[in-house]
Amino acid sequence: MKRYSLFALGLMLIALAMVSCASAPEPVESEPTPAPAPAQPDSVAAPPSVPRPDEELKKAEDLKKTIDEYGLSFARPDEYGQANDELAGGKAAIDSDNAGAKALLDSAFTRYQGVFDAAIDAGSKNRLSEIAAAKAQADTMKAARAAADEYNLGENKTEESRRLLDEKQYLEAWTASGEALDAYTRSYETARQKRGNADGEIKKTSAVQQTADSRIDEVSKEIEGGADQ
Repeated sequence: MKRYSLFALGLMLIALAMVSCASAPEPVESEPTPAPAPAQPDSVAAPPSVPRPDEELKKAEDLKKTIDEYGLSFARPDEYGQANDELAGGKAAIDSDNAGAKALLDSAFTRYQGVFDAAIDAGSKNRLSEIAAAKAQADTMKAARAAADEYNLGENKTEESRRLLDEKQYLEAWTASGEALDAYTRSYETARQKRGNADGEIKKTSAVQQTADSRIDEVSKEIEGGADQ
């Protein structure tokens, strides 16, 4: 009985093992999922349009306004005329041909800048000549000693105007050069006044001396006359 029981138990275990093996499905290798194809655009995107050259227009017009306000077109009149033509053409081409308009306005600004720089250069040379003449006039009165404060201010402002001109700070340079010119002129006037006052004192003293000498002569003659009697 015991042998049968062990035999039956063995058959049951074998049967269970066979059922377990049969019921376990063999693993199936999955195929890789293909990557999705990139979406095809319906149409090719158009290149971006050129924006309106509003900034270029403003720069050119502002510089032209400055040239007109201060009468600077004398420096390069032909260049100024070409710049005006390009400015007008650029304005007319805005919206219909922004790329062409921008090119014209950039060129106009460059020409205006050339006119402006040439005028500033010419004006600066003329102003420096005026300053040199005022300084030479002050030197005739020895203003460096007789009116040292004004004369030294002229020296300092002249150097300041040259430095500002090199730095292209044109308005500041023009102001400093004007102050230099005024300072040299004041030094001349001050020195001349002092010299005039000194000359007046000398003449007054000389007149007094002449009067004294004349009186001495008269007294001497009177004394000599009295002695002869």
